[in-house]
Amino acid sequence: MIDLSKNNFFGEILVEVTDLLELQSLNLSHNSFTGRIPGNIGAMSFLESIDFSRNQLSGEIPQNISKLTFLSVLNLSNNKLSGKIPSSTQLQSFSASSYTGNELCGPPLSNNCTVSVPTSGNQNRGEKEGDGGACISNSLMGSRAN
Repeated sequence: MIDLSKNNFFGEILVEVTDLLELQSLNLSHNSFTGRIPGNIGAMSFLESIDFSRNQLSGEIPQNISKLTFLSVLNLSNNKLSGKIPSSTQLQSFSASSYTGNELCGPPLSNNCTVSVPTSGNQNRGEKEGDGGACISNSLMGSRAN
């Protein structure tokens, strides 16, 4: 079990956290983490509980999160996540409150996903080259505000 909630951590969640393959509970809630949920979080096959609520995480929920078959607690609420909630019986079984406060769509939320086809004038709008940079840190989780 790792509970680093309410610690004023900021920066990206480092991908190395997903090397903790036998971890059962990961609580990083109530911090200021930014960036994406690590894309290989599905490799943490023993996870039973994830709480990433009340951060500034963005992007889509990784598809492979649906591989977490032991997951019984999930809270991704109040971030800046967007896109469709990955399809799996398990992810749709969590209450809508697990996903609220984001720009997500699809079950279990009531708002349906719509497909938009970008026009040539709208492609890459709002994207800045180099925005996905990483920060090197001695800590596993990023940095802490003083």
